[in-house]
Amino acid sequence: MRVRVGVFLALLVAIVACTSGPDDAPSADHARLVDDYIAAWNDYDGTAVRSMVTDDFEYVWFGRTVPVNEITSYVADKESSNFSAETTDGPVWASDVVVEVAMVLRSDDGRPGPDGMDTVSTLTIVEQGDDLLVARHEIRAEGTSSAVDE
Repeated sequence: MRVRVGVFLALLVAIVACTSGPDDAPSADHARLVDDYIAAWNDYDGTAVRSMVTDDFEYVWFGRTVPVNEITSYVADKESSNFSAETTDGPVWASDVVVEVAMVLRSDDGRPGPDGMDTVSTLTIVEQGDDLLVARHEIRAEGTSSAVDE
């Protein structure tokens, strides 16, 4: 009997290990937040972006942090440079709270420039009450390390 129970428990652990963890698809709410967040950036809708982030949100653009109290105007100001973020692959979920999105960023002035730059955006998502919000958004050039990796 002990052998059967032991085999059953080992099988149960193996099933749980194979069906849970970082490779799990996020909830529809997680995926919707990421889609809406990227769309708000592309619409230069700073108010919408602000409504999707925490009060202590960190936005890190190639090592430069934009304070949360400036994010609304920062996003809106991107329109003057014709900024756009085009996803190149579907989101890669490291867990149900960290997602990486490969993008080509373009703008008419400064970084990344009109020809575009391959980048990775790392979003950290948290639950606050009944809401899912972005707590951190870091953009880095593709192939460079992230604070999440360290």
